[in-house]
Amino acid sequence: MSDSARENWAPLGLPRLRHSVPLGQAVPLGSNSYFIDPLERNEAGHERQNLVERDGIRILEIGEGYQWVRPLLWSNPTSFISVQIYATLGTRFRIGGQSFKFDTGPLENGGTLYFKNPEVEGWMSSGVHIRMEEFEGRRYAALPIITVRYSPIESKWDAFFGATRKVSSMPIHGELGMPNTIEIEGGRGGAWVSGLVQSIENPLFEDADKNGVADEMLSDKSYLSKTARLKATPVLLYERLKPDRIKEYEKALSH
Repeated sequence: MSDSARENWAPLGLPRLRHSVPLGQAVPLGSNSYFIDPLERNEAGHERQNLVERDGIRILEIGEGYQWVRPLLWSNPTSFISVQIYATLGTRFRIGGQSFKFDTGPLENGGTLYFKNPEVEGWMSSGVHIRMEEFEGRRYAALPIITVRYSPIESKWDAFFGATRKVSSMPIHGELGMPNTIEIEGGRGGAWVSGLVQSIENPLFEDADKNGVADEMLSDKSYLSKTARLKATPVLLYERLKPDRIKEYEKALSH
């Protein structure tokens, strides 16, 4: 890797984890503000966890129905957890008291990201639908890099897919006594994890109060009008789908 490439490289592409950034962009996080997981196998169930390297990237393979568990390093008052997963249908992951899954959706040859909301029965669709492709002889969906702002003290969480917040101010599922762990369970064909980063500061943009909103937006007089336009815009799907098909699947999942 060249010196310039090394300067611009960041784990999971998280902007504030670069070694340096151009003037005017978000200040990099200090090395004591985040932890890059080495993706080591758990002692329990290690026979269904395999470490490989593909194209210079360390990948942890998790067998179908098996869990990979890591401690949640910072849970109070607010922390940020970023992860990249190659999922098969049925893959689940949990951050503290909040659960997600990738499963059947309206997209042919693909699936949908769902999450738990304790105020609603069943699973809620995130509105993100991802096509599955073949990797190493199996079909996986390359999920977007997901960053969760997890705040037990507020009993709220947000989720960013890439750099865009797609889920906002959702109540945490469960009580504060829930295990402080991150758990990823292989779906019907297993799952791959290619990166996990935990941080005590927002790794995407400057966010002094850790509320999931960029500081520059709060100082922008036109922020409210921008937010209103965003709320009026449908969630951008990885594939455009017919609304009746989406409603049909979500209705089936609620029963």
